[in-house]
Amino acid sequence: MKALLEFQARTLVMSQRVTSLLYNKLADKEKGKKVMEEPVAAQKKANEERAEWAKEK
Repeated sequence: MKALLEFQARTLVMSQRVTSLLYNKLADKEKGKKVMEEPVAAQKKANEERAEWAKEK
């Protein structure tokens, strides 16, 4: 009985650790997406501004 309780306690701790690791990994992935999207948006904006300047000339 004692071994079963110890096993259950360890599995609970392990599942909490895995959950927190996966949560952190997903959070990092979302940050990475934002970091990748910012330069793309800036490049699009710069291209639009260049096109406007070309029209004005």
